Amino acid sequence: MKKIIVIVGMLVMLGSVLNAQESKIVSLPKFISKSIQVFTKYVNWPMNCKSGDFKIAIIGDKAVYNELSSSIVGTTVGAQNVVVNYYAKVDEIQGFNHMIFISESNSGALHKLIGKIGTDNTLVVSAKEGLIQSGSGINFVPVDGLMKFEISKANINRRNLEVHSWLEKMGIKEG
Repeated sequence: MKKIIVIVGMLVMLGSVLNAQESKIVSLPKFISKSIQVFTKYVNWPMNCKSGDFKIAIIGDKAVYNELSSSIVGTTVGAQNVVVNYYAKVDEIQGFNHMIFISESNSGALHKLIGKIGTDNTLVVSAKEGLIQSGSGINFVPVDGLMKFEISKANINRRNLEVHSWLEKMGIKEG
């Protein structure tokens, strides 16, 4: 009887180990990068933003920039080539960007960023709790140990952008 219990116990442990090996743990920069790529497909920009390059700015997170740059190179959003630029601080940003990701370390400058982009049709994406209330359209937040995103349709609509209902359903709805 003890042998059976030991064998069953070992099989359960082996199953757990094999299961853990099948699970893929994704780094936060990779998760944010892949999410940004999804956002390009499920957010619609006005016609006046659909010519030239599709520009994405990453502020203050070199790892997200590196991950996004390597995975999105040579892709398009509609007919626009995607260009990703890195800026260490909000003050460095120049010109129009379709999407701006502001890192947690730069999140204190979100109000400055919102002021700098004015009424541009820019999707602002952030990664710190509470930033959706400060004007971000999409904000990454931890929920029960998992990274998710909250979405503010009001903040996105204010920028004359349209969010697909599928993306709305995937996010935690705020304002």
